[in-house]
Amino acid sequence: MSWYAKQDRCGDGPGHNALVLLAGANKGQSTSNVLSACPRARMHIFEIVPKLFEQQQKRFKDSPWVTVHRRGWSDKVQTFHITAPAEGVELAGLYEAAGRWRNAPQLEETVETVTLAGLLLELGIRSQVNYVLIDVEGKEPNVIRGMGLETNRQMFPLFQYELGGTWSDSRHDTGQWGQYGIAMYLKALGYALYLMGGDGGQDAKLGR
Repeated sequence: MSWYAKQDRCGDGPGHNALVLLAGANKGQSTSNVLSACPRARMHIFEIVPKLFEQQQKRFKDSPWVTVHRRGWSDKVQTFHITAPAEGVELAGLYEAAGRWRNAPQLEETVETVTLAGLLLELGIRSQVNYVLIDVEGKEPNVIRGMGLETNRQMFPLFQYELGGTWSDSRHDTGQWGQYGIAMYLKALGYALYLMGGDGGQDAKLGR
């Protein structure tokens, strides 16, 4: 996240601090990275797993900057059971227990999803969202479609989404766009695309 701060994108004071939305808060690693680079960033972080949500809620209960939500992101409002593979809680997601994950248990608790376009209205956000981090175990294309970028592009000038194996197994919805389809969609809307590696993209040139 230091690459973001180096671009002088953290804001310049009260009322002008960076606004960040983050899904997949998990154990708080990404949230810590953002706050390390931009200590006064205004953050809304989302986590679907009850235990992890409670940990982050406790961690930030007195924070004036971070609000923790127990909701998922998608392209429509729905209620899901959470699939939680034994391999690790970081693999939990809103995908069906099928294919490679057919034996993965589902938590008893359910969680509701929200679209990012709808979230802007719900939270009364009218200013630009400076940075969005999407790490949602195969639901990344759903989330991007739920941003309503055809009309909301100016609200989401910069966002990051996870690539990898989640796009190629049963965690990825059948019939949903793949990596190429999403890339072409974003390019058609005028976005510039950058592939960030294991160094956190510190040397990546930012663009739209």
